[in-house]
Amino acid sequence: MIKTISNIYRKKNENLKVSTDRKGGKLWFGHPPKLLKVEDLNACDVFFCGPGEKIKKSELIQGFTAGEYVHCAFYKGDGRVVDMIGSGIREQSLEEFLGCYSYIAVTQCPGSDEDREKQISYVERCQEKGLGYNKIGAALVPFKEYKNIKDAYSIIFGKPFRPREGAIKISEAKNLFCSEFILECFKAGDYIPDDNYYSSDLWSPNGLAEEGIFEFRGYMSEKGFEGVDAGDHFLEGNSWLLTEQGQKQQIELQEELKERVKEIIKQQNSSKM
Repeated sequence: MIKTISNIYRKKNENLKVSTDRKGGKLWFGHPPKLLKVEDLNACDVFFCGPGEKIKKSELIQGFTAGEYVHCAFYKGDGRVVDMIGSGIREQSLEEFLGCYSYIAVTQCPGSDEDREKQISYVERCQEKGLGYNKIGAALVPFKEYKNIKDAYSIIFGKPFRPREGAIKISEAKNLFCSEFILECFKAGDYIPDDNYYSSDLWSPNGLAEEGIFEFRGYMSEKGFEGVDAGDHFLEGNSWLLTEQGQKQQIELQEELKERVKEIIKQQNSSKM
């Protein structure tokens, strides 16, 4: 019964995301995605996680939030990951964390690397308090997120438009679910606005990834690109980029573009002489 409701809600949610340009096939610009190593990570990176054998209810989470991600977490640095799970706030090694998921998409909040201490300090305060998990909030977030996006967007001249909401005061939460925790981390560093639209209890891992707050850096997976879901949000439908041929083709296109730019500059300089 719950799975049926999840499938119905997924279709409804996907229709909303397509109509508001949050989800849909787009052209890929830039270099092909990278497989990152531990040394490539920065403190305050945010992980969006694909399903894993050890993660219960993965299909339900993916269904209700219409996306691939079932969890998100905060990289504290020095090979340590902090996240919110059913038993509350948790810190574990990156190796242990990676073993739980099929893959993770590594992202960063622009500018936050300039002053990581604010986010890390907030995380450590949460750890000292022994912050609990917001089970009710996690159960309600797919419905609240859908309503938030639907209410915030209107169609103007055939395109989605979101008006800015008024500022609100953030309360000190006693319990948080995973994406709620991530939003609060970066609000503590003043990198995410304190308004009604970004109220922390309104965002699932998938919704947060699709919002564009965090920039994609690359993937981590024990199986390499084979472990990455072809429908991953950051691929924007360009799953061919995961293949060896796709990687090679994209690099060739980049090199070709560089040569064209050089030729144009050369012609412009010649015409000035």
